[in-house]
Amino acid sequence: MIKGDLTPYESRETERSIWKNVPMMYLEFVKDCLAKSTSITGCKYRIRYRGPRYDTFASHCNKRDAIGFSVYPVPRV
Repeated sequence: MIKGDLTPYESRETERSIWKNVPMMYLEFVKDCLAKSTSITGCKYRIRYRGPRYDTFASHCNKRDAIGFSVYPVPRV
């Protein structure tokens, strides 16, 4: 796969995320793309790390434990 091709990780239109289950090796590339997009469109994004969860409620994953991540647009208020 070409480094810039995130097509396999695109979310369905019925989901809120833009990309999901993206491997951590693409994190810096995605952050650069999102920064450029934010500077052009003004739309902000949130990265949620995915992987093993070690808390009781399984509600979050630390970056250091993550095996992948998802990207969500931040709604404008």
